[in-house]
Amino acid sequence: MSTNGFHPRHGLGEEQNGVPHSGLTILLIRPGLTELDEQGRIVGTLDVPLSEKGMDESRQMADQIRELDLNIIYVAPTLAAKETSRLVTEDRNVKIRTEDDLRNLDHGLWQGKPIEELRTNHPKLVRKWEEFPESVCPPFGEPIEDVIPRVEKLLMRIVRKFKSGNVAIVAPEPLASIISSTLRETKISHLLKAQAQSAGIEVVEVSSDYAASLVAK
Repeated sequence: MSTNGFHPRHGLGEEQNGVPHSGLTILLIRPGLTELDEQGRIVGTLDVPLSEKGMDESRQMADQIRELDLNIIYVAPTLAAKETSRLVTEDRNVKIRTEDDLRNLDHGLWQGKPIEELRTNHPKLVRKWEEFPESVCPPFGEPIEDVIPRVEKLLMRIVRKFKSGNVAIVAPEPLASIISSTLRETKISHLLKAQAQSAGIEVVEVSSDYAASLVAK
């Protein structure tokens, strides 16, 4: 399980790497593993529960943020995400809101297939999808360009409602990586690689400029 450099604390800095911080921090939580994850398969929009290992990972994440004040948790509409949010907030009075805008990227005919099988059978297409995901859509799947607007719509609502504090988002891969890239205003890439990673918490301190750009939309 990766914590992506997470260190629980109540007050996060006003400036990160020289970039002014808006005062709002997003805790991007990847759900614990499912059996499909453990088998190295693409989950996409398949609705599967946490495995035993995934439940253990979620409990570990709960320990990591136990001392951190949370305004709210927004959760993807999947069993794994909901179970993760329940375990992460166990014995805590934190509001949990399920958001349809956090539904995962639909991988179409790729869903349920082993990632390594795709790499073997369609190496050029997979390489292109890894490097330039916005230029490739899985067969009968959902293009990235359709996902970004709903991600931005949710982030806009969050920034307008919460000027400061800590907001958690529980989202599966590759949606979590898309959210991270959107918040950090960086290139989206390596989404299959991200899906092979375990649960974890990524902290994104929303910059003042990005928050202002969302509010202005």
